Amino acid sequence: MNRREFISAAVAVSGTLLSGCVGETEATKLEQAPESAIKISTIKESNSENVSKISGHLESGEFEGMNFWGKTGYTLEWDIEVKGGPIDVWVMEQNQLKAFRDRGEIMYSRGVSEFGVKSGKAFGTMQPGKQMIVFENSGVFNTTPEGAVDFDATVRMLFQ
Repeated sequence: MNRREFISAAVAVSGTLLSGCVGETEATKLEQAPESAIKISTIKESNSENVSKISGHLESGEFEGMNFWGKTGYTLEWDIEVKGGPIDVWVMEQNQLKAFRDRGEIMYSRGVSEFGVKSGKAFGTMQPGKQMIVFENSGVFNTTPEGAVDFDATVRMLFQ
């Protein structure tokens, strides 16, 4: 069996569709996780603060995120606990998602984005606009995945 036949057989057996080229590895795979992989619940929503809890499961090569926006400046805080290998946590404008998916150059919020996170928190002042927080378990940008991960995160928006 040649390499192409082996990959075709592996895809048919596992039911997984690989994105990108046939020779892609776990370290270069980047797919959006299925909708069921992440659960978001609103804990508090008021004029001064919004708090969401996020629980998720990401296989190697997957990412998922949550959109949020503020009409005025605000402080964004997040904290996370990851079971399994470390992941990358990105905060970026929603319009950067296409560049992220395409593995292009991404403009992200440096003060509140962290890489290689197993447990941690970050906070920073955000400008008004549509933002998103992305949880990534691929080796495309920074941290190499160590297998599937489960995570629990809290995201807070404190309005000024």
